[in-house]
Amino acid sequence: MKKILYTIPLIILLVGFIFSGCGKPESALTPGAEYYGTEAAYIIGTPNSTPGNYGMITDLDPSTASEIEGEIFINFTGMNGGDINPATVNSTNITIEPVTSGASVNDLTITYDAGLKRIIIAGTFSNDAAYRIVISANLRTIGNGQIDGNGNGKADGIPYDNYDLYVYTGTGNADFYTPGPLYITGHWPTGGSQALMPFIELDFEWFPTNMLDTSNVNLSNFTLVKEETGTSVLCSLLTKDINFIVITPKSNLDYATIYKVTFKTTEFSDTVDNLPVLWGDYNYGDDIPDISYRFMTVGDPPNDIYATPFRVNSISQSGNEVKIVFSDTINVTTFTNDRMRMVDPNELVLPYEIRYDNDKETIYLSLANATVSGTYGFYFSRDLESTHGWKLDGNNNGIGGENTDPHLGIDADDYYTNKNISL
Repeated sequence: MKKILYTIPLIILLVGFIFSGCGKPESALTPGAEYYGTEAAYIIGTPNSTPGNYGMITDLDPSTASEIEGEIFINFTGMNGGDINPATVNSTNITIEPVTSGASVNDLTITYDAGLKRIIIAGTFSNDAAYRIVISANLRTIGNGQIDGNGNGKADGIPYDNYDLYVYTGTGNADFYTPGPLYITGHWPTGGSQALMPFIELDFEWFPTNMLDTSNVNLSNFTLVKEETGTSVLCSLLTKDINFIVITPKSNLDYATIYKVTFKTTEFSDTVDNLPVLWGDYNYGDDIPDISYRFMTVGDPPNDIYATPFRVNSISQSGNEVKIVFSDTINVTTFTNDRMRMVDPNELVLPYEIRYDNDKETIYLSLANATVSGTYGFYFSRDLESTHGWKLDGNNNGIGGENTDPHLGIDADDYYTNKNISL
């Protein structure tokens, strides 16, 4: 049975960057804050706690039966970037909230013992109660190391990298959520080259004693729209079962078109506890939105022969220039210097001139400002476009132009690569 209320183990990583091995907190290839999370950063190691996750708080003053005087210790091992920054140890970055209705914490203090490298949470807890402790991704080391709560090896920030810890007093462990079936294990279709009459499906993890309440499932829980125009598509509900839902459009979709699917999963529940549906990296207690995702239909040769992903086909050195070949003719108005970067082995971003080949699929970047041989890094923005309107498909899922979505596990379509350059 899957434990719905869980924490994602933190992985001890020494993380470098895409084009350097020197461990700087930001790569020269990172254009700005909007790309935050697309590459790795310093990661704080695995936390150890006393009591452990789902553990009982020890009563330091047994004379008061209705209250528990307790302490919770949190240590981080394998830290990269120095010790915990005490300025980030506060009630904003570390919060404690009752799971049990009516429970409370009084006289709460949150401190950091630099000598023991330990966070100390102390207070007076209600007896027979369960609590959730949230350690924010804004907790940092002195060297700006941060928590990788979702375990993807990247700095995604809050709330994606927050870390949850659960503790209880007395018999409060009975109030922890029990494992349930309503975790979405799959959604289809995704990516490009999809059929014009697709089966649009959600799959759920389930258990025989607790399953999807199908009485709440109908077409009002679902939308399918053509992304470019926002036009809704009429659909039919084919199947609703204890562990999957299947919907299909009533007529063929358009060729070479991006569609957005939304399942209003906030309207679904299970048959026992009436708990909401979980998906992605969400936990109970989070503000869980409806699930939305995109797909693109197949092209129609010969009319839509260019309805294919726009990608970098190859990159090579050609004398004192770097030759980049794309999969389609390029829209030169989108090929600006802020959307392409060339970084030398010393992590210097080099200025360059762009030359366009007569085939309209090839560009050349000058090496006039390059001064050293070695491995060069190249960045191409997801906002580069072909003359047929398609944006760069750097994550190779067949759509293009996508931003990072940690919840759906989608990487941005920005394209990074290395090339050895000899001068």
